[in-house]
Amino acid sequence: MSTGVYLEVLFYDGEANHLFGRLSYESFLRQMMRKGHMPGFTVTRAWSGLDARAHIQMLESDYLSAHVPVCVQMFTSMETAEQLLTDMDEIHLLDCKVVIRPAFDLKYWVGDGSMAFRSESDGAVVKVYMNETDRVDGVPLALRILQTLRELRPLWADVEHAIEGYGQGRTVHHSGWFSNQRDSMVLEAVFSSVDFPDTLQQISDLISHASGPAILIPGKVIHYSASSSRAAQTNQWKGTGH
Repeated sequence: MSTGVYLEVLFYDGEANHLFGRLSYESFLRQMMRKGHMPGFTVTRAWSGLDARAHIQMLESDYLSAHVPVCVQMFTSMETAEQLLTDMDEIHLLDCKVVIRPAFDLKYWVGDGSMAFRSESDGAVVKVYMNETDRVDGVPLALRILQTLRELRPLWADVEHAIEGYGQGRTVHHSGWFSNQRDSMVLEAVFSSVDFPDTLQQISDLISHASGPAILIPGKVIHYSASSSRAAQTNQWKGTGH
C-alpha cells in the first residue's frame, strides 16, 4: 500500500467517570477489535489540555483523574477506514472526534523515486511508529534516526512515548501511565519541500527497521521569524504583480 489515510480518533478520558469499567478509548478499542476490522494503532495521551467543556485539565496522578486528551492514531487504506467508520456508527454512546487525512506509506513508497511538491511552501510531516526494542547496530532506532536528522536539520523532530500499541504481532502492548517500561514510540519530523527528497533518501534504510508503519502526511509550511514574517512575505508577493 503506497497511499492511504491517517486517522486520529480523539477522546476526552478520565477515571473519574469509569471507576468500575474501562476508559472510553479502551472500550472503543475492545469493541472495534471484536468486530475484526481494526487496523494497527498507537495510543498517546496529553499531560494537559482542554476538556470537552474547554476547561484546562492536567494529568496529576498514576491514573486519569481528569478528562485529558487521548489520541488513537492509525494508518490504513481508504476501504478499511470506511469500514472502520461504519463499525463506529454501530457503537452505542460513542463520544469522540475523528480526523482523517491523506497519507503515504514510506516503507513502500521510498523506492518510487523523487517526490513532486506543488509549491515551494509545501512540506510534510513524517511519523515513524516503532518499539523501544527496535535497534540498528545495537543502537535504539529512535536515537539513530534523531542522530541522522541532526545532520539534516529538519524543521522539527521529536519522539513521543505511547501508552498502548497494536501492530503486526496482533498483540496489544499496554504501558502504565507512569511506567518506565514503555514499548511503543512515535517519532515525528517536519520537512520543507526543498529538504525532504534528499532527507528521505538518507533515512529510508533506518525507516525499514521500524516495527510499525512510517507515513508521510503532506502539508504546507509557513515560516515565521523576527526578520521575516508571513505578512511581509505576502506583501512582497503582491508587489511582484503575480
